[in-house]
Amino acid sequence: MSGVTCSDCNNGYNPHYFVQAKLILGSDMPEPFLLFSSNEQELSSEFNMDVISNPIQDGMLLLKTKSDLNDIGVTIYNIAGKSLKYFTFKNSDELNTQCIDISHLASGNYFINVRANEGSKVLKIIKE
Repeated sequence: MSGVTCSDCNNGYNPHYFVQAKLILGSDMPEPFLLFSSNEQELSSEFNMDVISNPIQDGMLLLKTKSDLNDIGVTIYNIAGKSLKYFTFKNSDELNTQCIDISHLASGNYFINVRANEGSKVLKIIKE
């Protein structure tokens, strides 16, 4: 969604605000939730990302990407949309080689929101 803040702006100044929302639905969720972004680049940018061994049985989450990403943030959400943990990685190489310990989380469904300078991706994981 974008919108013009004024119809007759001075000197051609006509700022736009970009908002992206991803509706997350699941059969076992009490209600859907939205992940928002105000980054214009994310409107059309998603990258390749995989969860290795999903469902996760050993409590160690490993994400893999072939994309060249920088300044990566990984947020884990429960099915109610509550942010549980946040992790940062410098680049794809660091992300691809480090496991994220989720052994403290109860068994169930979770969402992983991966954000980088290059875009964002939401993944669903199952922890057994």
